[in-house]
Amino acid sequence: MFRERPVWQLSRVSAGHQAEGSIWGKCNIIFMIRKKLSLGVGTLTGLLLVSGLISYFQIHIAEERLVEVLEVDEPISATAYEMEINLIGTGVG
Repeated sequence: MFRERPVWQLSRVSAGHQAEGSIWGKCNIIFMIRKKLSLGVGTLTGLLLVSGLISYFQIHIAEERLVEVLEVDEPISATAYEMEINLIGTGVG
């Protein structure tokens, strides 16, 4: 009796392709696997690159804010503290 082959076993016979039973069909499967693996590795490499760029810019922003705190806010805070000590020393506080 005639059995239908599952869809995944059906070969694509088009211009330049031979039936799945031939060596060209096996090469076609290898090329499909190679294409999928290349796409996966490329996707992972792209995600790594995007993640690295985001991390770089976030560290750069954090460094700018740290410099602002150390060079601007800290001297102001130190000056206010000195004024408070001097005010207590004069007997006002």
